[in-house]
Amino acid sequence: MNSQANGTIRENAVTSQSLDVLKNDDPRLGYFYHPVALETEITDGWLKATLLDVDWLIVKTFDGSLVAYRDRCPHRSAPLSTGTVCDGIISCGYHGHRFDDSGRCIEIPAIQDQAHIPPTARLEVAYGVICRYGIIFLAPKEPNAPIIEISEATDSAFMAGYLVPKNVRQHCGYLADNFLDMAHFPFVHTQTFGDEATRLVDNYEIISKLGGFTARYAHQFANREDPGVALGERELIQRRELIYTYVAPFSLSLRISFLEADGVNMIGFFISPVRDGVSRLFCILWRNDMNGTQAEMDEAVAFEERVLQEDLLLHEQYKTDGFPLDLRFEVHTKADRITVALRNELRRRLSEDAM
Repeated sequence: MNSQANGTIRENAVTSQSLDVLKNDDPRLGYFYHPVALETEITDGWLKATLLDVDWLIVKTFDGSLVAYRDRCPHRSAPLSTGTVCDGIISCGYHGHRFDDSGRCIEIPAIQDQAHIPPTARLEVAYGVICRYGIIFLAPKEPNAPIIEISEATDSAFMAGYLVPKNVRQHCGYLADNFLDMAHFPFVHTQTFGDEATRLVDNYEIISKLGGFTARYAHQFANREDPGVALGERELIQRRELIYTYVAPFSLSLRISFLEADGVNMIGFFISPVRDGVSRLFCILWRNDMNGTQAEMDEAVAFEERVLQEDLLLHEQYKTDGFPLDLRFEVHTKADRITVALRNELRRRLSEDAM
């Protein structure tokens, strides 16, 4: 029997074993683009990245494009990353087999007649690799959702600041849930922007869009970054408008418009499912209130690092089997509409009909 009281919706008690629980190594996630590295991480023409508990070798070809190969030689399953890459040609470090940028084996040193190279001597190639916002996105299979669009990234009025990518002991779903969640601000972010007086979450609208949804919300917060507060020009508690955008499976953005202090802060939050229970976070800030100074952007990045650390101190203490998509597993309130929408969108995108 369902019950509803004081704005709380609760279903019958169930266990995660009986429901659709999304883990970071779920093969259904192979049908999406995922962030795997910063462009600046490519050195010597290649890098190794782990996605969905599979190692990939990302290679810069002779024309500058990127191709991703599973880090496994088809001959004896040796990691290709133990070999070399030169002008886009991969040489396995075990037996010297060489592969061109299509993944086809073009030389086996141990045999005399190279015309008899087995046709199965071919690398597994990912569907696609795209660079966007200084991040490398990899899709193992043909994706059923686009990469999130962030117009501020190409707007000359905005400066960009990058947080250091980091691995986190948490499932991607819960990290996306946290980014969208509005009710935790006063309790988790007590040293940054949270304030006890702003605990109420007012109504907001969720609008479907290609690959996900958007939500618009205005609320009060403690603007400790505003120098006008210290000068007595503005009150600490101010209003800001939040526009959340979500694109499946784990790409999100938040556009923050400061209504009293002016300025816009766009946050891009990209989460990669490395392996079961481990995710990698990529976060970028775009701001138009930095007056063109790198020092101010460095301060903004440091502040955002503190905000993120407050979240991670909580989330790395979780002990879960994964991210439950079935709403019966957890309690949901009216303040959780956006994170319920996340679960519903993921469940729909991961259904057999969507694959």
